[in-house]
Amino acid sequence: MPSEVGGSSPSSPTSGPVRLRQPSGGSNDPADEGAIPSRTAKLYCVVRGDLKPGLRAAQAGHALIYWALAFGRPPDNLVILEVGDLRELIDLSYDVAKAGFRFSLFQEPDVDNEPTAIAVGPEGYRLLSSLPLAFRQS
Repeated sequence: MPSEVGGSSPSSPTSGPVRLRQPSGGSNDPADEGAIPSRTAKLYCVVRGDLKPGLRAAQAGHALIYWALAFGRPPDNLVILEVGDLRELIDLSYDVAKAGFRFSLFQEPDVDNEPTAIAVGPEGYRLLSSLPLAFRQS
Protein backbone atom coordinates (compact mmCIF):
# COMPACT_ATOMS: atom_id res chain seq x y z
CA MET A 1 0.00 0.00 0.00
CA PRO A 2 1.55 3.35 -1.01
CA SER A 3 0.55 5.19 2.14
CA GLU A 4 1.76 5.53 5.69
CA VAL A 5 -0.76 6.26 8.41
CA GLY A 6 0.10 7.45 11.87
CA GLY A 7 -1.28 8.99 15.00
CA SER A 8 -4.06 7.85 17.20
CA SER A 9 -7.77 7.95 16.74
CA PRO A 10 -10.44 8.56 19.36
CA SER A 11 -11.87 5.22 18.28
CA SER A 12 -10.37 2.37 16.30
CA PRO A 13 -9.40 3.52 12.78
CA THR A 14 -12.27 1.80 11.02
CA SER A 15 -14.99 2.06 13.64
CA GLY A 16 -16.76 5.15 12.37
CA PRO A 17 -16.62 8.91 12.31
CA VAL A 18 -13.87 10.85 13.99
CA ARG A 19 -15.23 12.38 17.17
CA LEU A 20 -13.69 15.66 18.22
CA ARG A 21 -13.78 16.68 21.85
CA GLN A 22 -15.76 19.79 22.64
CA PRO A 23 -14.13 22.16 25.11
CA SER A 24 -16.08 21.92 28.34
CA GLY A 25 -15.10 25.31 29.65
CA GLY A 26 -15.09 24.38 33.32
CA SER A 27 -13.26 21.07 33.24
CA ASN A 28 -9.90 20.50 34.86
CA ASP A 29 -9.42 17.42 32.69
CA PRO A 30 -6.16 17.80 30.71
CA ALA A 31 -7.76 15.81 27.90
CA ASP A 32 -10.05 18.80 27.24
CA GLU A 33 -7.16 21.20 26.86
CA GLY A 34 -6.61 22.21 23.24
CA ALA A 35 -9.80 20.51 22.04
CA ILE A 36 -11.09 21.75 18.71
CA PRO A 37 -14.78 22.63 18.35
CA SER A 38 -16.24 20.47 15.58
CA ARG A 39 -17.85 23.45 13.82
CA THR A 40 -14.40 24.85 13.06
CA ALA A 41 -12.57 21.57 12.53
CA LYS A 42 -10.71 21.24 9.25
CA LEU A 43 -8.88 18.40 7.57
CA TYR A 44 -5.57 19.57 6.14
CA CYS A 45 -3.76 18.26 3.11
CA VAL A 46 -0.26 19.41 2.20
CA VAL A 47 1.04 18.82 -1.31
CA ARG A 48 4.42 19.37 -2.96
CA GLY A 49 4.63 22.59 -4.94
CA ASP A 50 7.25 21.17 -7.32
CA LEU A 51 4.61 18.90 -8.93
CA LYS A 52 2.40 19.93 -11.85
CA PRO A 53 -1.02 21.25 -10.75
CA GLY A 54 -2.98 18.22 -11.99
CA LEU A 55 -0.64 15.83 -10.21
CA ARG A 56 -0.87 17.92 -7.02
CA ALA A 57 -4.66 17.67 -7.10
CA ALA A 58 -4.57 13.90 -7.59
CA GLN A 59 -2.05 13.44 -4.77
CA ALA A 60 -4.20 15.49 -2.40
CA GLY A 61 -7.13 13.23 -3.23
CA HIS A 62 -5.09 10.09 -2.55
CA ALA A 63 -3.84 11.33 0.83
CA LEU A 64 -7.34 12.42 1.88
CA ILE A 65 -8.88 9.09 0.91
CA TYR A 66 -6.29 7.15 2.91
CA TRP A 67 -6.82 9.44 5.91
CA ALA A 68 -10.59 8.82 5.79
CA LEU A 69 -10.09 5.07 5.45
CA ALA A 70 -7.81 5.03 8.48
CA PHE A 71 -9.64 7.43 10.78
CA GLY A 72 -13.26 7.56 9.66
CA ARG A 73 -15.42 10.42 8.49
CA PRO A 74 -13.34 13.57 8.06
CA PRO A 75 -14.44 17.05 9.15
CA ASP A 76 -16.66 18.94 6.71
CA ASN A 77 -14.00 21.57 5.94
CA LEU A 78 -10.89 20.97 3.87
CA VAL A 79 -7.78 23.11 3.49
CA ILE A 80 -5.12 22.29 0.89
CA LEU A 81 -1.71 23.74 1.63
CA GLU A 82 1.65 23.53 -0.08
CA VAL A 83 5.33 23.00 0.68
CA GLY A 84 8.09 23.66 -1.81
CA ASP A 85 9.49 20.22 -2.49
CA LEU A 86 10.14 16.65 -1.37
CA ARG A 87 12.57 17.62 1.42
CA GLU A 88 10.05 20.03 2.97
CA LEU A 89 7.29 17.42 2.83
CA ILE A 90 9.50 14.81 4.51
CA ASP A 91 10.52 17.31 7.22
CA LEU A 92 6.86 18.18 7.79
CA SER A 93 5.88 14.52 8.00
CA TYR A 94 8.48 13.98 10.75
CA ASP A 95 7.10 16.95 12.69
CA VAL A 96 3.53 15.67 12.31
CA ALA A 97 4.48 12.15 13.43
CA LYS A 98 6.53 13.46 16.36
CA ALA A 99 3.55 15.53 17.53
CA GLY A 100 1.35 12.41 17.46
CA PHE A 101 -1.20 13.86 15.05
CA ARG A 102 -3.37 11.61 12.88
CA PHE A 103 -1.96 11.63 9.37
CA SER A 104 -1.71 9.81 6.09
CA LEU A 105 1.44 10.26 4.01
CA PHE A 106 0.86 9.25 0.40
CA GLN A 107 3.70 7.93 -1.77
CA GLU A 108 3.05 7.92 -5.52
CA PRO A 109 4.18 4.77 -7.36
CA ASP A 110 4.47 6.75 -10.63
CA VAL A 111 6.92 9.19 -9.00
CA ASP A 112 9.42 6.54 -7.79
CA ASN A 113 7.31 5.97 -4.64
CA GLU A 114 8.27 9.42 -3.36
CA PRO A 115 5.99 11.08 -0.79
CA THR A 116 3.76 13.55 -2.63
CA ALA A 117 1.11 14.60 -0.10
CA ILE A 118 0.16 14.31 3.55
CA ALA A 119 -3.30 14.61 5.09
CA VAL A 120 -3.35 15.77 8.71
CA GLY A 121 -6.23 15.81 11.17
CA PRO A 122 -7.66 19.00 12.70
CA GLU A 123 -5.26 18.79 15.64
CA GLY A 124 -2.42 19.85 13.30
CA TYR A 125 -3.80 23.33 12.65
CA ARG A 126 -1.15 25.22 14.62
CA LEU A 127 1.75 23.32 13.07
CA LEU A 128 0.39 23.95 9.57
CA SER A 129 -0.78 27.55 10.04
CA SER A 130 2.28 29.14 8.40
CA LEU A 131 2.01 27.17 5.14
CA PRO A 132 0.59 28.88 2.04
CA LEU A 133 -2.59 27.74 0.34
CA ALA A 134 -1.95 25.43 -2.62
CA PHE A 135 -2.66 26.39 -6.23
CA ARG A 136 -2.31 30.12 -5.62
CA GLN A 137 0.28 30.52 -8.41
CA SER A 138 -1.11 27.88 -10.80
